[in-house]
Amino acid sequence: PRPPIWWSPEATSGGLGLRALAKRVVEALAFVGDAPKGHHEDDDGFSSGEEETTRKGRSLPEEMVEEMLSRHEAFFGKEGQGRVRGARVVVLGLGGVGSHAAAMLARAGVRSARLVDFDQVSLSSLNRHAAATLRDVGTLKTATMGRFVRSVAPFVEVDERATMFSASTKDELLAGDIDLVLDCIDDVVTKADLVEACVRRHIPLISAMGAAGKADPTRLRVAPLADAVHDPLASKLRWKLRGKGIDYGGKEDLSPPGAAAAAALRLSSLS
Repeated sequence: PRPPIWWSPEATSGGLGLRALAKRVVEALAFVGDAPKGHHEDDDGFSSGEEETTRKGRSLPEEMVEEMLSRHEAFFGKEGQGRVRGARVVVLGLGGVGSHAAAMLARAGVRSARLVDFDQVSLSSLNRHAAATLRDVGTLKTATMGRFVRSVAPFVEVDERATMFSASTKDELLAGDIDLVLDCIDDVVTKADLVEACVRRHIPLISAMGAAGKADPTRLRVAPLADAVHDPLASKLRWKLRGKGIDYGGKEDLSPPGAAAAAALRLSSLS
């Protein structure tokens, strides 16, 4: 299989004036339900909230959805944004990295997002979490993130899984027609197990490495795991994957054009 990729007030376009748009927003919000109390399995293997909640969320007027996503379409193009709208994603780990990833995927308008994390929001989470507030301390990260996604993008199907990725849960968590998995886990053993499971299932994967204590954003790279440097988490993950016989990529640099030149400029030299 292909090796995974790694990530160490005028009228609106829909023709609604500001007053009319505000009225539609108020009307639409009446259709957006709270976090579901239960879930059911769809035909594709994705689990969503109770049918009534899902139905209400999807009743958001399409012209509102189009306006919400208009800047994305301007960037990706109609065809590209159409692929985003049809995408089914799984985000594992909803901490400082995963919560921001899930939030932006929802804002981009993906079709569905399976949110996986066994942990609860803590006070120490609040300095970096995308959605959690003081009132969320002690609640499940999946519930916090699911509630946030429904509040900003009710047309996205949310599947909350408050569990840990393991040998006993991998089939359930990776079930269905998945377009992309985001690995935002910070435990190297669990990361290796997830990477192996995705590679063997031919599921595209982006895995976040370690940036704790780092202060130079120009050193960020999007590249095969083999090219990661100065990253202890990446080194440990490579060692684990070699033991599993997993191909984790070659020397293909997928950084954006000019990234190497930008990396040569250290923040310390900017005064």
